[in-house]
Amino acid sequence: MPPRTRSRRAIRALGCTALFGALLSQAACTHVPAYNRAWIAKPAMQADPHPQASELEHHVFEYREGSTGGTSTVGGGCGCN
Repeated sequence: MPPRTRSRRAIRALGCTALFGALLSQAACTHVPAYNRAWIAKPAMQADPHPQASELEHHVFEYREGSTGGTSTVGGGCGCN
């Protein structure tokens, strides 16, 4: 393959990658109307809709397993914290 064809392919691939990156970065930028903001702010739409229940679940798991699983809590396996 001649070197000129390789450079054209490289330029085309770089251009496609840049275009894809630009389109992907614009996907998250949108205007949310005021009447939809209340829907987005509902607890069910959050990443963790039940944070207290999840915290209790983590605590029970850590106590039962006798170790901490990389969360932000401190303490040993004895449950004495």
